[in-house]
Amino acid sequence: MNDSPYRVVLMGCGRVAQHYAFLHTDYGSFAGLEVVGCCDTDRTKAKDVAQKFGCDAYEDTAVMISEQSPDMVAVLTPSGDHYAHAKVVLEQGCSVLSEKPITLIPEQAHELIDLARARGLSYAGVFQNRYNPAVRKIKEAMDQGRFGAVVTAAIRLRWCRYQEYYEDGWHGTWAQ
Repeated sequence: MNDSPYRVVLMGCGRVAQHYAFLHTDYGSFAGLEVVGCCDTDRTKAKDVAQKFGCDAYEDTAVMISEQSPDMVAVLTPSGDHYAHAKVVLEQGCSVLSEKPITLIPEQAHELIDLARARGLSYAGVFQNRYNPAVRKIKEAMDQGRFGAVVTAAIRLRWCRYQEYYEDGWHGTWAQ
């Protein structure tokens, strides 16, 4: 068994990358992983997130992958860019963990899955909200058996996004 940490780089250093940094520092949820690089076209954002992980900051993903030789690239860029970014990363020989949605067009998701399989790589999506405090409390209660034997479950999620969420230039646009 390999005791070396799984080497990960982050592509995109916006709000989701900040959430990953929060999870890393507050919950230690990166056990067995080492974030070895953070990349964003905005050098200031890349440096900020890289500082939180104690790694190098980059503006160019190809350079980051070449220098860091990661096991996986976490694609944390705007939604409409996930397909193109994941494709480039898979073509460079790295596995991909993509934030939701993995693509905007179902056929593109199938294409990326096929590309990953052909190259012996992993391609997966993540919904990081499993670490939200309310979700963690429910999980804790289930693990303690507080609900008895769970045979079915349903949830209604009421979610509110305030206007500033949509004022970043890409949320809520047709292109993204």
